[in-house]
Amino acid sequence: MLKQSTDKVFMVKPSNFGFNLETAETNHFQNNFEIENPHEKAISEFNQVVDQLTSLGIKVFFEVDSASPIKPDAIFPNNWVSFHPSQKMVIYPMQSPNRRIEKQNELIQKLKKKYQINSVLDLSFFENQNQFLEGTGSIVFDHLNKSAYGCLSSRTHDESFEFLCEKLGYQPHLFSAIDSFQRPIYHTNVMMMIGTSFAVICAESIPNKKERTRVIERLKAKGREIIEISFNQLNSFCGNMLELENSEGKILCMSETAFNAFAKHQIDTLSKFISIETFSIPTVEKIGGGGIRCMMAEIF
Repeated sequence: MLKQSTDKVFMVKPSNFGFNLETAETNHFQNNFEIENPHEKAISEFNQVVDQLTSLGIKVFFEVDSASPIKPDAIFPNNWVSFHPSQKMVIYPMQSPNRRIEKQNELIQKLKKKYQINSVLDLSFFENQNQFLEGTGSIVFDHLNKSAYGCLSSRTHDESFEFLCEKLGYQPHLFSAIDSFQRPIYHTNVMMMIGTSFAVICAESIPNKKERTRVIERLKAKGREIIEISFNQLNSFCGNMLELENSEGKILCMSETAFNAFAKHQIDTLSKFISIETFSIPTVEKIGGGGIRCMMAEIF
């Protein structure tokens, strides 16, 4: 049976969390703030997230990042790996050289054995063609309807996106999206997310009205309620959320930053469908430029 959410996630505990100069040019969520001991603060936030998820009945499997070579964004494994039904694992082509080294062969082999992976689809060869696709940052999957959504950017290319969709048997939906400064949005998962019964999207970020209408209508056609967010809410990680599930039902994971940016009526609408859990990860968001969704790779 197809499912939109799971009760198992893979995470990576960082060894050298910090501001990544290589990715800052395209990730405008990153800020090089003078935060004292950012690595220690990120570790504390990581541990708290793991404890919260575990207390909710989510099975958390995590690996500790190797100290060398230095990988400042190792806390975001969802960009380089995803796990699918039938024990399939996908490895993704990354734009930044210092993010490509997160895909260490020793770790990949360990994951294959640990999760009894039957097949690996490694798309890293696209890096040689300057074609990138950064996992569930670039792709927002609608597993229930076997569809995939992606906004084109320097980190999300059409050829690699469509290649993956063909291999997975998913219908591709590509579009362009920009932020309030007319810059391409680097990852799709900051402007939209899909749950079982609802979808959250910053519709105004899709400038082409036909594309915008097409995306929204496709989501509506699948019976989901649409919650639209503004640019300001996008910048507060309101699109960067993840639906998980436990024995009692669905759980919507969002950061405290996102929760505080939502209007009451939006929270009330979301609460009709799902239980909301908030996580405090300000260092990860400000320095790393990624949210709670980026910290987890679902295991189906």
